[in-house]
Amino acid sequence: MSKKIETKLSHSQNFLKDGGLVDRLVEMSSIAEGELVLEIGPGKGIITEVLLKRSGNVIAVEADRELYGALWDSYSSVSGNKPKLFNLNFLDFKLPVGGYKVFSNIPFNISADIVKRLLSANNPPKDCYLVLQKEAAEKYSGLKRESLFSILHKPFFKFSILYNFSKDDFKPSPSVDAVFLRAELLKRPLLEKGSFILFRDFVTFGFSGTKPNLKKNFSNVFSHVQFLRLATDLKFNKDAKLTDLSFEQWLAMFEYFKASVPADRKSKVRGAYKLLEKRQKSLDKIHRTSAGKR
Repeated sequence: MSKKIETKLSHSQNFLKDGGLVDRLVEMSSIAEGELVLEIGPGKGIITEVLLKRSGNVIAVEADRELYGALWDSYSSVSGNKPKLFNLNFLDFKLPVGGYKVFSNIPFNISADIVKRLLSANNPPKDCYLVLQKEAAEKYSGLKRESLFSILHKPFFKFSILYNFSKDDFKPSPSVDAVFLRAELLKRPLLEKGSFILFRDFVTFGFSGTKPNLKKNFSNVFSHVQFLRLATDLKFNKDAKLTDLSFEQWLAMFEYFKASVPADRKSKVRGAYKLLEKRQKSLDKIHRTSAGKR
């Protein structure tokens, strides 16, 4: 690969450089022989090679045309297992229909879009292993402090950080810390689909308020007495912020909401998630328009 290509790519992705480390990371995974594995952004194929040895059934999606071409050339003369290569932006790639797992070192600058697409898919991966910026991984997983994203996905996934990288593990070295995050699909979701839609609205309503204060944002949903009872029973401060509560406390608060809040107050949270999506799409459109004018 030419120096020109490496310079261009260094701005968007940091590649693992030690095949031994990749071996150890794959060994940590649940990937077994014959299982379909999706790799996003294979780059030079250091992970692809190990995944092929492990499962023998790999789909690799590479957006960069020259990297894709180099991968295609390197496997064209191989007589054994080969990856199914796609030269596409992953966000435009159609996810597998059957069961699959994900193992990828994804570009940090688009990690939010990739993680959201994978974990919010109608057919999400059974197990997902991602190299991510540490700060982003903590936000998505809620392992340090819960976020809207983590609360909305924990009914379906169990999150854990399996490895903390050194900056020297990558070329070029990133300016931020990176970790190896696992998102394992639960065999039994903690909420049924019908309940989840209301749960999603309930949590989004709380996070969409104008204040970070939990009590103030739910003042039109819970009465003063109800909220104080929740704070006592669930053991959180009455002046708690939204991110102070654990996922388990959010889930218990939602169960109380379902059982004890009158219908007219319940209706106040309905549609909150779709409203948030609409606002986000509007902001994305504004940002794209602004970027196009530069």
